[in-house]
Amino acid sequence: MITIQGTIENLRAAEQLKQQILEIWPDLENDKEDRVLIHSGAYMPLGDVEDIDLVLIGLFKKEREIEPTWIKEFKGEKDSAKNLKKIKVHSFCIAIECKKKDSKSVRVNGTEVEVQIYGDWKSATHQNHQQRYALKNSLAREKIDLFITRSVFLTHNTIKHFESQNNINYQAHFQDHTFGDMIQRIMTFRKIEYVDGKKTTAIVRAKIGVFQHDFEEHIEKVFDSELFTIFEPTAIDRRKMESIKKIRAEDNHRKKWLEDIGKKQIVFRGRGGTGKTVFMFHIAYKKSTQEEKRSLILTYNHALITELKRLRMILQVGASDQGIKIDSVMSFMHKIWKKVFIDEKFSIFKYEKHIEDLVQFMKNNRDEFDACVYNLMTKFSDSFDFDHIFVDEGQDWFQSEVDILRHIYGHKNIVVAHGVAQLTRNFYEGKSREVSWQRGLPKSENQQHLLKRALRMKSKLAEFVIGLNEELGGYELEMEPNNTKEDEHDDQRVGGSIVVVEGDFFKDKKLNDQILSQSKKLGNENIDSLYCCSKNIKDKVNPVEKLREAGYLVWNGADEKERREIIKSNDTLRLVLFESCRGLEGWSVINLGFDDLWDQIYQKELKRAKSYSTDPEGEALIVARNWLLIPATRAIDTLILQIESKESKIGKHLHSMNEKGFIDDWIKA
Repeated sequence: MITIQGTIENLRAAEQLKQQILEIWPDLENDKEDRVLIHSGAYMPLGDVEDIDLVLIGLFKKEREIEPTWIKEFKGEKDSAKNLKKIKVHSFCIAIECKKKDSKSVRVNGTEVEVQIYGDWKSATHQNHQQRYALKNSLAREKIDLFITRSVFLTHNTIKHFESQNNINYQAHFQDHTFGDMIQRIMTFRKIEYVDGKKTTAIVRAKIGVFQHDFEEHIEKVFDSELFTIFEPTAIDRRKMESIKKIRAEDNHRKKWLEDIGKKQIVFRGRGGTGKTVFMFHIAYKKSTQEEKRSLILTYNHALITELKRLRMILQVGASDQGIKIDSVMSFMHKIWKKVFIDEKFSIFKYEKHIEDLVQFMKNNRDEFDACVYNLMTKFSDSFDFDHIFVDEGQDWFQSEVDILRHIYGHKNIVVAHGVAQLTRNFYEGKSREVSWQRGLPKSENQQHLLKRALRMKSKLAEFVIGLNEELGGYELEMEPNNTKEDEHDDQRVGGSIVVVEGDFFKDKKLNDQILSQSKKLGNENIDSLYCCSKNIKDKVNPVEKLREAGYLVWNGADEKERREIIKSNDTLRLVLFESCRGLEGWSVINLGFDDLWDQIYQKELKRAKSYSTDPEGEALIVARNWLLIPATRAIDTLILQIESKESKIGKHLHSMNEKGFIDDWIKA
């Protein structure tokens, strides 16, 4: 049985491989015992590459045979394989790098297969080598230990274009090769294993060494590895996918916005819930699937990175070639810093100082800096070779990060999602400040678009957010409820519910069960709910532990290690700290310690404002209000606000809003 799964990017190459396999073993298609898996775009949690074009895994209960051809001339060992008459194939695990270039854009340089990209020659062999070790290390995390091989697959090339090249058969795989050629190619990575003294019969298997007796168990486990998880979209995912594939207002004024990309820097400004991240992802998706352009999405929010990677996998888009890579700005800058300052030690605690030093080096040693970047683009194209750069949470970037990104890719290839009044980065260290993406650019080369419609929230939730801002004395929000005439009969946009829970949210397990049960009745799953809390509540209440004790699976986005893990099961609840919730959403959003968040931010800013403002109370009020509106704009349908008491500062304001009819239910826990 042969199974093909994964992203759409390399499915054609997967089908080519399948046909090559069936040409020599046609019965394999319906064989119930022998298994072959071809997975496109497998995500690698460890290694220097984010995903692998194709992973090919095979396990045969009884060895299948092929006849040797060019391997008999192989001089990779002291003894040639000239006596070889039969190759028995038992098992294999191959990382495959696919290149869709014509013969003019491909060359073999020594032992390296190189492809030409924008005039530069880049090693596909080196990238394939990185894929092999990324797969090995990622499988080792699941305690799977196998011999993994690699192969470059030139899907648009035939062997006749390279027949004059020495040893071309073991450098790359071609569209007119047989699967026997690939088997022989992976035999060149190690000493050939013979089963007889005369060396007439060899065996191919994914066995590490002669003393590894349990390797069959390992390869059986590979088929079920979480690396090859198929993500099932929820109802919310499907709506989001539809939005990304075809933005609602694209046929009107937004369609022209896309035409400016590559001609000027684009900045989307808006409050939380106005669709900045989705619209940005839509553009990257369109560039990938329609124009075969490769994009990089950068943000410093690790919880959002994990969410976006899951979304990309659901959309069946890869990260390489014409795909969408998603990375943290810190990781991206760190790779450059390491290349420039080779002998110096990097400390995340001195990150801002390190990046400022990098900018100074860039300005004072431009040629040397550019040479380092060129080297990175050539050797690590997976991490640095992009057509367009998309910046999320752009308001919270450092100016030094902006300057480096512009220098490398040019401002005209950058698209920024810029949140209004959403500064959280380094807030607790007193370094939070809004960056300027316009600084130093001609007005004609910078285009801003203000997003006003609350696309995420149902109309009643948007009205509540506007009302909360007014209740707290804020200026009029640049936000419009999503209840225009065309939405009047759209249940996905009209309505919504706001609930206040006063007291211990976890006192009665039935409360949380009821929230999730109601969501499921409407076709949602646990992953569609989002829990947010303050650092105080995380330490004092430990919501993750409370939810797990109640029998729920929980993804702990407040844990530095766990938040980098992509959620595999839709039955998993999500929890993040308030400062990490930007860009995230949920059908039901439960904000634990809503009044505690206010107190933390207000007191922190009040203390700081006394050193620079004549009205520290007013400054603290503005900052705390802006923070409060971030988690208040995460919900699609149901917003639950847990507070300690209605006598608290926020409790009093919410109670006032309850009397005005903004709150649907007030629960005394």
